Amino acid sequence: MREKLEWVVCAAVAGALTFSGGIAASPPPDLGNILGYEAALEVDAQNVATSLKISLEEAKSRLKVQEHSSPITERLRKQYESRLAGLYIEHEPTHRIVVRLTGHAVIRPEFHHFDGDSLEVAFVPGAAHKLSHLQKRFDKVFGRLTASTPAVQGGYVDERTGEVVIEVLRGESKAKAQAMALRSEIGAPIRVVELPNRTNCSLCMEAVK
Repeated sequence: MREKLEWVVCAAVAGALTFSGGIAASPPPDLGNILGYEAALEVDAQNVATSLKISLEEAKSRLKVQEHSSPITERLRKQYESRLAGLYIEHEPTHRIVVRLTGHAVIRPEFHHFDGDSLEVAFVPGAAHKLSHLQKRFDKVFGRLTASTPAVQGGYVDERTGEVVIEVLRGESKAKAQAMALRSEIGAPIRVVELPNRTNCSLCMEAVK
């Protein structure tokens, strides 16, 4: 959120400079209407607390941890690129970044502290597939699958489990079977997720709104 705020302020300054140079430009936004960092955090935390049915303090804690975790996750992805099988963050029972790795060499956990919160980095060895290799296999076959099977709606590599997830319309047994058949070609477990059929999609979107 802080990055978004700084971007807005920079955009406003740039707009003012352009306008003073005599070039036609839109007037800068009213900075008085831009929320400060703490106020914006409060609004975001209230939304998260309501959505996840957690306390406001827990929501604030999660948002702060996620904000501070960005450079940590970026560094971890580069540092363990040769073994990386997946990386994700979880908040229960504690704030934790989980780094899944191929091979069996054990790495000691890391602990980070900021703004009264703590974040653990846990390394889990023994994964069957490196993330980049699995992603390449998935990319190779997924385009072909969607071209031949319109009921397939999407797909991705699940960094938590090492599975390839294929999303198909509910009730499309042929599409589900075709997705499951990719296991032998990809060489990894396939998980099929069934989505609402097309006739109900508009209702689902209304519910989300």
